[in-house]
Amino acid sequence: MLFVFRYFHNVKLGIPIKYRKYIASIPLSEQEKSFNNFTEDLELSKPTKEEQELLEQDLSVEEIKNVVHSFEQNKTPGEDRFTKEFYETFFDLLQQDLFNSYNDAFQKGSFLLSQRRGVIS
Repeated sequence: MLFVFRYFHNVKLGIPIKYRKYIASIPLSEQEKSFNNFTEDLELSKPTKEEQELLEQDLSVEEIKNVVHSFEQNKTPGEDRFTKEFYETFFDLLQQDLFNSYNDAFQKGSFLLSQRRGVIS
């Protein structure tokens, strides 16, 4: 029984290593190569401590409102199919829920799947 446990434990430990090796062996797509070529020579400065602190703060309602205003007219930014005009019309009603939702996702480090999806139209 102990042998079986050790065998499966060793297999379990080996899976991530084999997976990483497999992923590393997949050739880059042309799009990935193009992106890497575009970004490799960029000289980006590191944010200052003050900038880092500012970037790590919760979003404000005003920032969310500015993003909504930046959407294109008659476009739906997400899979819910609500347009910019919908969000602008009902912003006063939606603002607290949007604020809570986005800041909760920020604190957890991940958006819900539906929040990560966009619609290209």
